[in-house]
Amino acid sequence: MNISLSDVGHIAPIEILFGADVEGKLYTGRKYQLQCGLVAIETLLGWTLMGKVPAVASNFSTSMMSISWFVDNSSVAKLWELDVIGITDPVEKLTREVTAKEAKNFFYETVRCDSEGRYEVMLPWLNEYPIISDNLVVARRRLDTTLNKLEKSNLFESYNLIFNEWLNEGVIKIVNNPEENNCVHYLPHRPVIKNSSETTKIRLVFDASSHEQGRPSLNQCLEVGPNLIELIPSVLLRFRQQKIGVVSDIRKAFLQISVHSKDRDFLRFLGLNDERKEFVCPLKELPIFERIFFKFLFIQKTEIF
Repeated sequence: MNISLSDVGHIAPIEILFGADVEGKLYTGRKYQLQCGLVAIETLLGWTLMGKVPAVASNFSTSMMSISWFVDNSSVAKLWELDVIGITDPVEKLTREVTAKEAKNFFYETVRCDSEGRYEVMLPWLNEYPIISDNLVVARRRLDTTLNKLEKSNLFESYNLIFNEWLNEGVIKIVNNPEENNCVHYLPHRPVIKNSSETTKIRLVFDASSHEQGRPSLNQCLEVGPNLIELIPSVLLRFRQQKIGVVSDIRKAFLQISVHSKDRDFLRFLGLNDERKEFVCPLKELPIFERIFFKFLFIQKTEIF
């Protein structure tokens, strides 16, 4: 028996379908029963196979791989927060609005002008905020790391020049006998280098999110305040309404805001003198802010007020 199948498995697109009402007219009547169980049937288009092939038993093995990872307890709550799926809880939203309004009212109630005509503000502490540590160990360790990087990149002189300028301008001052005051907090700092800048290639940035293990950071003890970033487009649009616009620049504007004396000890930091040593060891004199950045006042998220 010599049979040539019309379809031997070539992959090609289907061009025509035959319905059951036409199928019977295509058969010639010739067919052969094969030993495998299939039936070879001749049609007007050639031979084709029909039927059922006996199933071949196969052995399957099931394997399972389990992957686990550590999830920080602080982020576990985010797994069921509505914000993750784009839903805002009305109660939570109302609470945020009330908190932001209270922080704004606190600012208006406490801001004042000092004897020099400079605005003076207080840090917006949370109600019943947790006890903050001095963070001195972390600040000293970060200072050593910063010093090593500055030495390798030959930028120590430029970095230290910032401290000298602040001392001369009264932005910071040396603290005497800090051990008499236990309510202190030290902020680590690091350089941010921007070679493309024509005016400020290196600037000093403080880390208010730094903290000792198991203790809160300064940011965690302060109110965030209202987010005014979304108001920027409306401010820019109003600026474009007039034909003439006047723009001015305040030199180091963020350093022109004075911080209240009772909050300055929470804004201390370690500095280095020209001999690469900490200011008067063992920590008898440390620099502290006389004036403070807006970003510190409201957790570096919104440059407001």
